[in-house]
Amino acid sequence: METLARAVSSKIPAIGERTLTLSVAPSFASKWLLPRLPSFYDQHADIDLRISATVALADFKRDRVDLAIRLGHGNYPGLHADPLFAEALTPLCSPELLKRKGPLKRPDDLRRHRLIHDTSIPGGGEHDAWRKWLSLAGAKHVVAHRGDRFTLAEHAMQAAIDGLGVVLGRIILAEEDLAAGRLVRPFKTALPLDVGYFLVSSHAAAPHHEVNCFRDWLFSSPSVHVRGGIHIGGRPRRGT
Repeated sequence: METLARAVSSKIPAIGERTLTLSVAPSFASKWLLPRLPSFYDQHADIDLRISATVALADFKRDRVDLAIRLGHGNYPGLHADPLFAEALTPLCSPELLKRKGPLKRPDDLRRHRLIHDTSIPGGGEHDAWRKWLSLAGAKHVVAHRGDRFTLAEHAMQAAIDGLGVVLGRIILAEEDLAAGRLVRPFKTALPLDVGYFLVSSHAAAPHHEVNCFRDWLFSSPSVHVRGGIHIGGRPRRGT
């Protein structure tokens, strides 16, 4: 009984404690959300976040989740999904790689570089995304299926940062690394994904103060830009 009591009490916030449980994919948590959380705490220092980073879809009732952010089509039965922004793919690499192996002036220059595949990209085969981007960019002499494969987006991007090769990366997730100069974007051509990021909530639970605070902060976040390229996604937009 004492063990059960401790387990239950660990799930229940102390009186006066304000908490928000958020379920997100690990790649989105590390690459987009965490770098922006200081601005959330500047506005809401009294709220403690409980971040569950998992690729599994949350069971809002069982997991006691308040909100989730997911990449998909937004059709989650029994849940409400507000669209945040779109996502697209483009080649990304470290500036040191270009110094070491030569510049990327034309898409066909990619034949001199090792390709990095993010196999967690929704839809298609594991090298289908590179094939589609190369076709869109007009490359004719690059072998799309060669290269290294990673099952997590953040690992694929880190491999590119470390100079392993060129990753076909998600522009939204790469925004901080591009701004910091850890990655560069050699080409403007971007391959749009047919999925987007959504803020997901339960119809059954009435929004409470912490949920409203996070939603207001999220939807007022600065627009997402990528240095030296086209504008992808933009300011998170409220759903209907």
